[in-house]
Amino acid sequence: MYNPSDMMSRRNRFPTTLLVTVILLSGYILHMHMAHSSIPVHQAQPLAAPAPAYVPQVPVQVPQPAIITPKVAEAPPPPPPPPPPPPPPPPPPPPPAPEKPKTSKFAILTMTTSETSYDYISHSNKQKYAKKHGYDLFIDYEVPEGTFAKQRGPVWHKLDMIEDAIKSPNGYDWVWWIDYDTLFTNTSVKLEDIVSDSLATKTKSEADNLIMLLTADCFPLNAGSMLFRNDPAVLKFFKTIVDCGKADTHKTEQDCIRVTLEANTDGYKDRALWIPMTKMNSFPDEISCWDKDKKGWERGHFVIHFPGAWAHIKGEDPYGQMMRKYQKFIDV
Repeated sequence: MYNPSDMMSRRNRFPTTLLVTVILLSGYILHMHMAHSSIPVHQAQPLAAPAPAYVPQVPVQVPQPAIITPKVAEAPPPPPPPPPPPPPPPPPPPPPAPEKPKTSKFAILTMTTSETSYDYISHSNKQKYAKKHGYDLFIDYEVPEGTFAKQRGPVWHKLDMIEDAIKSPNGYDWVWWIDYDTLFTNTSVKLEDIVSDSLATKTKSEADNLIMLLTADCFPLNAGSMLFRNDPAVLKFFKTIVDCGKADTHKTEQDCIRVTLEANTDGYKDRALWIPMTKMNSFPDEISCWDKDKKGWERGHFVIHFPGAWAHIKGEDPYGQMMRKYQKFIDV
């Protein structure tokens, strides 16, 4: 602030020009001070103490307390979506189709119409043989009513059984008729071998034409062991045989088969092959009605047969006696 007494005391020390300059500067400063003061210019102001030397105001930066924003707990992230369920396991493979029962290529046929002392021996022997080689065994115990066999006698029923086997859906290749009073004494022999060995004696065309394998004994034919091919010609042949039996009531089925073949009716003789009886129809020494080879049963032979035992063996049970005697030679 301007102080006149102070200025006066310093007048003699400053040149005039400098003094004027100071006065003008002071007035300007005073004017500027008054312009910005809240006190009106015209109001007299008391003299104040000399102003201290001007010190520029340096703004003081007061450190501000750090504003700590409370940390809001972040919401946990949502759980990840559950993994997709595993694909369902593949369906189990379908069970294998049940194996179709293997159809035997051969059927074995026999029959008995009365109880005998050797039923168990005959039946069990044939059953074991068929099971061993996978053949089908059929045993009939009575002749159906209303059939030709019922009118003429049980021996004719073999034709019906053979025909039924040929017509069956089992598709047999061959059907073997064997009389009940027989034993298989060498069960290792196969019917396949008998057929193949027999057909091998012919040319292929001749073998393909054959429909039956037969044996003779001391007569031209023994119908107790016969193999028939599954062929429609066999059914026609049987019709011819039945017609023969109807025409002559004294003839047996064996007689009609023999005479039809001897006459070569419809060429059937050319379709039949006689094989040695020792192949599938051996007779024992007690029944020596043998074929032209004059050979009876021996150990190792396939079959032993006791036809007409009643005429050769003394005793009340000739067939039972023979069956029991030779039973001990089975597979020996």
